[in-house]
Amino acid sequence: MQRYFGLPWIALLAITASGHVGVWAQTPPAAGPIIYSTVANYALCQLTIKGTDFKPNGANPTVSLDDVGLQVVAANNTSITADYTCGIQGSYGLTVTNSKKQQGTFAVAFGAPGAQGPGGSMGSQGQAGPAGSIGATGPTGPQGTQGAQGPSGGAGIPGPEGPETLLIGLLHSYGADQVASVVVGQSPFGMAFDGASIWVANSLGNSVSKINVGTGLVQGPYPAGNGPRTVAYDGANVWVANSTDNTLSVLQGSTGAVITTIPLPTTTPAVIAFDGANMWVTNNGSNNVVVVSVASKSVVATYAVGRFPKGIAFDGTNMWVVNFNDNTVNEVSGSTGAILKTIPVGVSPTGIAFDGSNMWVVNQGTPQQLTKIQVSTGTVVGTSPAPATAYGVVFDGTYIWVSGQGNLYKLLASSGSQVASYSSGGYLGLVFDGASIWVANQKQGTVSRF
Repeated sequence: MQRYFGLPWIALLAITASGHVGVWAQTPPAAGPIIYSTVANYALCQLTIKGTDFKPNGANPTVSLDDVGLQVVAANNTSITADYTCGIQGSYGLTVTNSKKQQGTFAVAFGAPGAQGPGGSMGSQGQAGPAGSIGATGPTGPQGTQGAQGPSGGAGIPGPEGPETLLIGLLHSYGADQVASVVVGQSPFGMAFDGASIWVANSLGNSVSKINVGTGLVQGPYPAGNGPRTVAYDGANVWVANSTDNTLSVLQGSTGAVITTIPLPTTTPAVIAFDGANMWVTNNGSNNVVVVSVASKSVVATYAVGRFPKGIAFDGTNMWVVNFNDNTVNEVSGSTGAILKTIPVGVSPTGIAFDGSNMWVVNQGTPQQLTKIQVSTGTVVGTSPAPATAYGVVFDGTYIWVSGQGNLYKLLASSGSQVASYSSGGYLGLVFDGASIWVANQKQGTVSRF
């Protein structure tokens, strides 16, 4: 018994239909397939048949052992490979029927597999294959220890003199410890910061103004709808809630041009909050909030809340809505609009601000105070003083600022204790630009910076 490419095989007798053994000693038949030899690969259970005239017209031949058909896996005119049943032994009659229906026969015998032959010697090292593609970047390793402090660099070249930032809006300067104000439109109300400028809704002027925080220069006013109350910024455009005509105006942040006006299926839109994909608008007259997609600029949902909703704030997951007539705050699911909690607060709540852990709610009624709500639990954890006719509230990273009629309070967020107060006229909307607090003075038609 011999080996065929490292696998057990048996050389089979070449016996023709005329009874000759081995190599042909006479002229083969004139037509039909002729089988010269067969080799069985016991490892693959495949039989290789050598001969001629197996595929005279291109169609595959058929192969059988004692009339049991085998599966042909490859064939050409001189060779056929067919699968047979593993483990068979004994002698069989092999029949090949070519594509012309002509037959050739052969006697084959299957013996038991021989013992494994000795392994061949190792071949020489092949040539290196081409370099593979670069794999995915592995995970970032742990932070190394901090190196030693390097030497101080030399002094740089002095830059050009900056603008006089206290010359803002008016034609004279202010001392560094004084409040500076700029004139905007009629009856300024809500405000928003876009990273470089403050946008102000002029509620009786049906317009918005844009204040450059670096120079104090005022641009606009730009037309909006009727009765603009509040504004919000989406990273590119400014959104204005128009309380009289129940619409949202979308203005281009770079030019102030109106991009579109969106009718709302609600009444008296009041305050806008942005969740990163949608604008949420409270509606005083219909006791609900409407959700508008920033991408499509269309209304995608309307959710019921408490009575006369005013302020609204986003905690990164859910919206918190202040209900003026119910003396409550609703926590509303940012994904479904379902009311998750209803939390009693003070009398006639208006504004709301988020400090990263708590919601601060301004209560305009008596006693005028701030209510502090822990976001994780929805429980009231404290109250703080608020000015008369309190309205707006904002967080600057350390302090809570609260506006009222003629007063502005500054409270420490960690304790709620008051640390300062300022007197001026008609404080209403508040916004923080990263360095200063800006306050809308509704009666004076100005905006002050603290």
